[in-house]
Amino acid sequence: KAELEKLINNLNLQNNIMIHDAVSYEHVPDYIKSAKVGLLPFPDIHAWNTSSPIKLTEYLSMGKPVIVTDIEAHREALGNLKCGIFVKDHQPENIAKGIFKIINSRSELHELGKIARSAALEKFTLEQQALKIKKFFNELLNE
Repeated sequence: KAELEKLINNLNLQNNIMIHDAVSYEHVPDYIKSAKVGLLPFPDIHAWNTSSPIKLTEYLSMGKPVIVTDIEAHREALGNLKCGIFVKDHQPENIAKGIFKIINSRSELHELGKIARSAALEKFTLEQQALKIKKFFNELLNE
């Protein structure tokens, strides 16, 4: 944390970046609501590719466009949905390019957010997740 604060100060970004302590789950929606975009800069490693991206579904559910790394988990979850942008990987320069791309597409954020919300309601409800799990187990039993 001290290293990040030093970097923020050295780059004179105190008005743009806030480091916050952990937030209790019931307050997470307040923070997401205040954001324009959700960011998921995950590396392409097994742990991230085999998990359920809960933060992604939270962003989409709240109608937030997303900047996501081009990893299997994000591709599988989003498919061809146009609710944000994929960046090459988790390297800072590629994340920065994605942020600049979103900034330059500011006029499209509302529409991307509507698509995000619609996708969440269609693909990421608890019922939809339960159906996926049921299908998975049925496929295992039929093998």
